[in-house]
Amino acid sequence: MVLLREQFFVPSSSPCTHKISDTTRNPATFRNSLMTVGCIQGGNTSEYQTAVDNFVTWCELNHLQLSVGKTKELVVDFRKSRTPVSPLSVHGEKVEIVEDYKYLGVHIDNKLDWTLNSTALYKKVTCPTMGERTLDHCYTTIKDGYKAQSCPPFGKSDHAAIFLMQKYKQRLKQEVPAQREVARWTDQLGTALQDTLQDALNDAEWDMFWHSSEDINVFTEAVVGFIGKLADDTVQKTIIRTFPNQKPWVDKTIRDALRSCTAAYNTGLASGDMDSYKAASNVWKVVKEAKQRYGRKLESQLQQSDSRSLWQGLRTITDYKAPTSGMSNAYACLADELNIFYARFEAAAIDVNAKANTNAIANAKANASGYRQEENANTENAFIISKHDVKSSVNTRIAAGLDRISGLVLRACADQLALVFTEIFNLSLIQ
Repeated sequence: MVLLREQFFVPSSSPCTHKISDTTRNPATFRNSLMTVGCIQGGNTSEYQTAVDNFVTWCELNHLQLSVGKTKELVVDFRKSRTPVSPLSVHGEKVEIVEDYKYLGVHIDNKLDWTLNSTALYKKVTCPTMGERTLDHCYTTIKDGYKAQSCPPFGKSDHAAIFLMQKYKQRLKQEVPAQREVARWTDQLGTALQDTLQDALNDAEWDMFWHSSEDINVFTEAVVGFIGKLADDTVQKTIIRTFPNQKPWVDKTIRDALRSCTAAYNTGLASGDMDSYKAASNVWKVVKEAKQRYGRKLESQLQQSDSRSLWQGLRTITDYKAPTSGMSNAYACLADELNIFYARFEAAAIDVNAKANTNAIANAKANASGYRQEENANTENAFIISKHDVKSSVNTRIAAGLDRISGLVLRACADQLALVFTEIFNLSLIQ
């Protein structure tokens, strides 16, 4: 048996039909592909080659272009002593002989083995269907999609009815709720926290950190550690649980309504009076109002002139999630290691200029009374920035980095931190 598949381009939308007069071949209707089946007896392939040549001629007369490069030939030989079969020739090109091929979703090989197709199916009926025997079967392409349950037979049937139930776990049960610690910056509490942080930073003696530090690295670590410790002690933290199936429109009003409904139900069971439970069972109204509020929020984001709000609304509507970063175990000294690695060829130049940089920092430290201002800078190549430049370049929306200083702290205490950060940046340019 020889299987031949040919692909070609059809200029019209109507299907074409080609009939082979030989009784050993069946009519084939095709649009983009054709499979021709022929039987070769006695090793004589001339009849099959003639049928293929006639088909090629018919395609040329009907303006159909064959794709010989995509044509494959599959030979199934049932003889005990097998001899190689000469490849088929179309337009002088030899057709490739393959051992297996996939046609219309079915894998066919030269041994007619059905294993590759049967392994993609999974048996679902495992319970007895007639007495103690399992005579009825059902197969699906999903491995853990269903489970079978035996039910009473219909009417006078001797076979039990089989009910296939979906076998899956709810998303709430598949994953553990995620817990994260966030700072509480509410409207009522945020003002008091900002005032407390600002007063503490105004009273901080930054000169003490500068004069007690050996170099700029120690000075920076001391300042950043002090700000982070002060923010951790001042800002209150709360733990938020996020469930896997939690919808974005679920807010505090829905949770409060569920708690009140549950409390009223338990009270009604204990007292026997369910009137309070009926009065509290208005959760669906609260859910409807929460959905409407969330919808208005998304509409306002799309109607605003702010491009950031516009893209945020589109990401929420389309449920787009940005790919996560691969740096999950970043540590504080990672930046120093990267700098050393990429600057390894400049080690000689760094050693030559080390003495000059040390003298420049010592002179700046000796001449400084508090902070070194812009007018005291006498280095020709030093680039000095102002307090306004530091404040304008701070992005308050990014998450806290390795310094553990969040954008909320930078936004609330920008005036208090601008001077010390400007000083650190200016000193770093001298090195």
